[in-house]
Amino acid sequence: MSKKLDGKRCNGAPDFIIEIVSPGNPADDYIRKLYYYKNAGVREYWIVDPRRRTITVNFFNKIF
Repeated sequence: MSKKLDGKRCNGAPDFIIEIVSPGNPADDYIRKLYYYKNAGVREYWIVDPRRRTITVNFFNKIF
């Protein structure tokens, strides 16, 4: 069991996030959110792009 879970909530960044690309602002998912999630400690970030018919999987290794 994760140390992030305390029985009431999840504390800290999630380990995994999946996003569907916004057709109005794809750079938000590919650039801005990628940067923020990586720096927040998210371990894995998937970007699903229905227009391109692709799934981009990002694995972040953080050394503590």
